[in-house]
Amino acid sequence: MFFNYIKIAWRNILRKKMFAFINVLGLAIGISTCFVMLLMIEFENGFDTQHSNGDRIYRLYTTFSGAFSGSNRGTASGAGPAIKESSTNVERVAQFFEVGGNKVTISQPDADPAIFREGLKAILADSSYFNMLPAYEWIVGDPSVSLSSINQVVLTATTFKKYFGDKASPQDMLGTTITYRDSIQTTLTGVVNEIPFRTDFRFTEFVSVATAKRFGVNLNDWRSTNSGSQTFVELMPGVKVEDFESQVSLLKEKYMAEHLDSDYEADFMLQPLSELHFNPELGIFNSVGDVANRSTLKILALVAVLILLIAAINYINLETAQATRRAKEIGIRKVLGSSRSTLVFQFLAESILLTSIATAFALPLCQFALIYFDEFLSPDMSLSLNDPATIGYLIALVLFVGTLAGMYPALVLSKFLPVKALKSQIYTEKGKNFSALLRRGLTIFQFTFSQILIACCLLMIWQVDFLTKRDLGFKKDEILVVGTPWRETAQKRERLAAELASIPEISAISLHDNPPSSNNWSSDLLKSYDESGNEVIHDVHIKRGQVDYFSFYEIDFLAGRPFLPNDSLKEVVINEKFARELGYETPNDAISEQVNWGTEKHTIVGVVNDFHNRSLHSEIDPLVLVYDEEGSDIGVKLNLEGGSHASADAVVDKVKAAWDEVYPNHPIRYEFLDESINKTYESDRRTVKLASTATLIAILISCLGLFGLVSFSTIQRTKEIGIRKVLGATVGNIVSLMSRDFLGLVLIASVVAAPIAYWLGLMWLEDFAYSVEPGVLLFLLTGAFALLIAFLTVAQQAFKAATDNPVKALRYE
Repeated sequence: MFFNYIKIAWRNILRKKMFAFINVLGLAIGISTCFVMLLMIEFENGFDTQHSNGDRIYRLYTTFSGAFSGSNRGTASGAGPAIKESSTNVERVAQFFEVGGNKVTISQPDADPAIFREGLKAILADSSYFNMLPAYEWIVGDPSVSLSSINQVVLTATTFKKYFGDKASPQDMLGTTITYRDSIQTTLTGVVNEIPFRTDFRFTEFVSVATAKRFGVNLNDWRSTNSGSQTFVELMPGVKVEDFESQVSLLKEKYMAEHLDSDYEADFMLQPLSELHFNPELGIFNSVGDVANRSTLKILALVAVLILLIAAINYINLETAQATRRAKEIGIRKVLGSSRSTLVFQFLAESILLTSIATAFALPLCQFALIYFDEFLSPDMSLSLNDPATIGYLIALVLFVGTLAGMYPALVLSKFLPVKALKSQIYTEKGKNFSALLRRGLTIFQFTFSQILIACCLLMIWQVDFLTKRDLGFKKDEILVVGTPWRETAQKRERLAAELASIPEISAISLHDNPPSSNNWSSDLLKSYDESGNEVIHDVHIKRGQVDYFSFYEIDFLAGRPFLPNDSLKEVVINEKFARELGYETPNDAISEQVNWGTEKHTIVGVVNDFHNRSLHSEIDPLVLVYDEEGSDIGVKLNLEGGSHASADAVVDKVKAAWDEVYPNHPIRYEFLDESINKTYESDRRTVKLASTATLIAILISCLGLFGLVSFSTIQRTKEIGIRKVLGATVGNIVSLMSRDFLGLVLIASVVAAPIAYWLGLMWLEDFAYSVEPGVLLFLLTGAFALLIAFLTVAQQAFKAATDNPVKALRYE
């Protein structure tokens, strides 16, 4: 019986090739889009889900309130020992510290030292780390011994192969000296396999925590909070997190005892391991881990379902529209004894077969999508038909989509009475109206969704264009920022600056800590007094540089002058926002006034315009600029013909040559300032790319459905069109007649879509401190574009029908 269903379904598909093609194409696009998005969602939700004790593991993090507020994923290093001493509900505390560096030296007997210059993914840890995460498999060594003493290191298997080659034996290499930062010599005491499932714990080198002092880490410190200082706890089985939280709150007393003079408070919070991958505010770790956003994943899931739904709507619309063509088939089957359930299964078999064919075509589209969106995706994400889970997803998707698309047509077609079906009188007037109304409603839904995507996509494009073209208040073009090794001497830095200044294509040099806009910044608390003499605390951003910082970046002064090149004078320049925050009505009012910075008074000698010191996601911060003779960055202003980065290659080569003269043992680190700023909006560009693709897919599927309905309507009205032409109707009259109803549906969709798109657009723009305004023009353009593509879709078929010979039309049927 099953194969009979399939055989009949195949014959029906071949009998109506054009409509089958429309359905297959629409479903293939919808299924591939949905499947890729489901892969992305499943991938992100799969991090650290297979730890046997994962439901009992929590990360401790710090929140601040008072003079400044915010969260830090790290803790003071004293938090770990304090929990071990005072908590009774904890089975294990694992504290580790991320350490940086970009140079590792491998020393072996009878061989020259091998030097590796890559960013470290290393931590200071002890056995508690591996005991909490038992998924690590030890190849050689033992967690209780391998990290128990000073100057020990354990490597992952991949890192071991990178340092020693594929043929080296971990057992034979034990005892090898591995040197960090040129002077910290450690001994290889173990090798472990990486965690075999998806995880954010992707550290590659584990140095014994007893070596902390040599890396500049204080192990029992309450004075500072560093994001690289991580504290994880594993609760005892059966302990509720609420019971443990009361013990965590006691850490605040220890912290505040060391900060009695502070104007802020710190609280310690718990983050479940299952949430580690999903908190953009906290992030994951400094050197590893890419955070995902649950809200984004939910939006992806919604878009995936809706795209799949509009593809299924095409099938529903076309099948119900063609009901009269299958009336006699249904009547004959019922006369010959077919039950309604048999007919339902027959129609479902047809829709599932069609969906299976569409899925076969969707697979190469999925592979293309994974390549096209490679910048979104992890290299670990792939489509493998050897994976049972993938096969399971595909089968479930085929059954779900086939049933979703085929169920309503199956129920409608199978209920026809055999006598009326044989006479093609399948609908009552009420039923006919309902069927037509349903098709109109579904078409409106399709174009509503498409126009919401069009409007949101246009808004995103405008916003990203606004971000990249807005005047930031300083010069950013043709400026190269070269970062120097912070451990090296100031003399070397000045020597490099002198070398660079001698290059003819370089017009100016400036030493500073950071350019005007940067992802890296420092802040501090300054004090002033209001008119009543009350102390006011200000959380301000600090930038340090030499006197030429302002002229180099072309920052305008609203009042006063730059600070003098003498840090003993205690002069500062502030921005206009900080001047307003201090209560001064005009920039001139702030000149010669003083602010308290720590225990010293600093005199305001200048006020500059409010330039954007961070991305446009954030408001301009109150800012203090202070003189500093030793900057870690060197700003290099290029004098290029044409102003393109392509013509800067020769200058960059000269900069590299000068670098190699001064820092032969360090890789150069440089970036064009405008490119660095634009990278800040890379995630926004990726969002636009994703939204644009979803929009094009939704439009394409909707237009395919519209094309199918128009084609069927044209076939049904062939004789009517012929009569109208004989009676004198022009091509324009026919096209207008055929287009009117469908364009009316698109117009209704425009009205429905506008307020929804406006609300969604405002929600997205909330993430930006500075943004465009979604005005009337946005929705006029969206509606006009939707009407245009709908008209072109309808007009093509209508024009073809209108230009056919009316004699042929009158002979139709």
